[in-house]
Amino acid sequence: MTPALLLSALLLASSTPSRGRAVALTKLEQGQRDFSRGDFQSALKALDAAAQETSDPAALSRVHLLRGQVSAAQQDFAGAEAAFALALESDPEAALDPSKVDPALVKLLDGLRARLTGELSVRADRPASVWLDGSLFGETPLLRQAPIGRRAVEVKTPDGRYGSRREVVVYAKRKSELELLLEELPQQKPKYEGTTPEESPRRPFADLRLSISPFALLAGPSLEVGGGFEFPFYRVSMHAQVYQDFGLTARAALVVPVLERKLNASVELELPVLFEQRLLSVGLGGGGGLEYVVSKWLGVFVQVGAQHFFITPRSEPNSTPLQLGARLRLP
Repeated sequence: MTPALLLSALLLASSTPSRGRAVALTKLEQGQRDFSRGDFQSALKALDAAAQETSDPAALSRVHLLRGQVSAAQQDFAGAEAAFALALESDPEAALDPSKVDPALVKLLDGLRARLTGELSVRADRPASVWLDGSLFGETPLLRQAPIGRRAVEVKTPDGRYGSRREVVVYAKRKSELELLLEELPQQKPKYEGTTPEESPRRPFADLRLSISPFALLAGPSLEVGGGFEFPFYRVSMHAQVYQDFGLTARAALVVPVLERKLNASVELELPVLFEQRLLSVGLGGGGGLEYVVSKWLGVFVQVGAQHFFITPRSEPNSTPLQLGARLRLP
């Protein structure tokens, strides 16, 4: 074969698919006109001819979608479903416009799409789990039937260190393949309720408390300083009363967030030991209160409690302190 003849043959071969597609689209337009006029037999004849002229998936999908509509107009719903199946084989994302097409046909097409499946193969460079559209689908190497259409595939190793995300279009009666090289994923630090990601679940704190008794105002206020450790849902601390008398109070509290990072409620148990006028007082008490978190370092609180001193020189062993204070959380 001479070079000129070879070139002519190559040009003819390369132009054949595009020419065939153009002919198919022309016959598709003819079929659309015949369908609009109600000449269903002529429409089907033109569409069958169009399907013979091209192998282009997009063109074939349009041809078969219209064939399905023509068949449905003739009350041939089995033929309509068969045509829609061919459209979805060419293009799994083929769709009908519900504003222009009978909604029953749109529902028929979507129902068929949900039933059709194709083979999905997923391989990775290391053992990993495969999620399809957010649901666990299997382990690599994977080969199984999957619903047709555009699917989100996520592959991740069991320890969560390596993974990859891809989209794949699954075709009916065909195998769709993914070969993945997993990349190292950014690792997140653990989160704890009531803390920011960079914080430890245990934080030291210090607080200052001013205590008064509404029923014994003449006795005057007392002042405490102390500190301890705070965890996501509880805290323990030790406080020293430095005014008026000296004393020590051990406290343990259950903490419940009311508004995330802004307002906390607490229930507290305390064991006060006081030295009043050089005489020992030992008691048991408790209370509840609210803390407003001004910032991640500072909070202000109010607390109402009750105390009973079972060893005391006081004439009245019970008290109901109202405490106002500030709490400093350390880094």
